[in-house]
Amino acid sequence: MLNKFLGTWKYEDASNNLVFEITFSKLINQEQIFDNYADELSAQFKLIINGIEQYNTYTTICEDCFIPGGFNSYEEGFENDEFIYTESNVNMYIASFAEPNIEDDVLASDLKLEYQFSLGSPAQLIWTNKVSEVLDYITNIRVNNYQLPMNMVLIKQ
Repeated sequence: MLNKFLGTWKYEDASNNLVFEITFSKLINQEQIFDNYADELSAQFKLIINGIEQYNTYTTICEDCFIPGGFNSYEEGFENDEFIYTESNVNMYIASFAEPNIEDDVLASDLKLEYQFSLGSPAQLIWTNKVSEVLDYITNIRVNNYQLPMNMVLIKQ
């Protein structure tokens, strides 16, 4: 089920001169809770803005920047005093993601990766990252510290 997510994906925004590239690989038989084992995704990525590399985990490892979750349901929001969830499916992978300079806040992220494929077009990965804002200790204001857009469409390379 993970194979469709594997490989290199790219997002480009010419208006902001931003390029994000991420490569997913599979970790086999990773230990889960109660001695259960499952395959998981791992990720290496880089961000370039205005031709300047902001970070690159291909060359500088960030072990806590991507925390795999699996094929789980995803909390879309809250309405009428109830949480609204997207049901789990084989085309939706849930994880947590943080950029290297804010990796301590990785668990404040709810990343949804949705695989989409149309015959005659390259595969797409819809990236939706809901992030709890963190407290800026200098200004005492809650902020989003990500350089990346929260919503992107990545193209399979």
